[in-house]
Amino acid sequence: MLVECKCNNCPAQLEFESENVGQVIACPTCGMETTLYVPPVPIVPKPAVPAKEMPQANFRDLLGKYVNQKIGVNCKEPKKYHPAELVAVTDEFFSIFVADKSITVHYPYHQIVHVIEAKGGVSTPGFWSSKEYPVVVEVMQLIVYSGAVGIGVSFPI
Repeated sequence: MLVECKCNNCPAQLEFESENVGQVIACPTCGMETTLYVPPVPIVPKPAVPAKEMPQANFRDLLGKYVNQKIGVNCKEPKKYHPAELVAVTDEFFSIFVADKSITVHYPYHQIVHVIEAKGGVSTPGFWSSKEYPVVVEVMQLIVYSGAVGIGVSFPI
């Protein structure tokens, strides 16, 4: 059976009978000594099986169903959820109206740490009583200390 290998010294392809493997010959192209060998069989990776395409959820679709409803947002303190009316949801941000402060706050989606929703609502713990919201949004808080600035990210325990 004919086998092909590359010269050990130049790019020449050498064709020889398989029983001559291991022989040292002079390359017909460069004249240098080369050992005949059987090249390793290249391992060709199997094509990846495409994963089933899952629809990508986005914040606009996730929050859009709660527009004009009271939701829980940590808009005043990092781990305390306060009621706020979700007034707008766009491709880039969502807006809430905080009634007791009479302000509208706009949050870009990259500021969302996580969104929690559950059938029957999401209970948030409180000192005297818990509150229930159809959805709770935790946003990243910028915390300013005396003489320093840091990003406040809270993690559930």
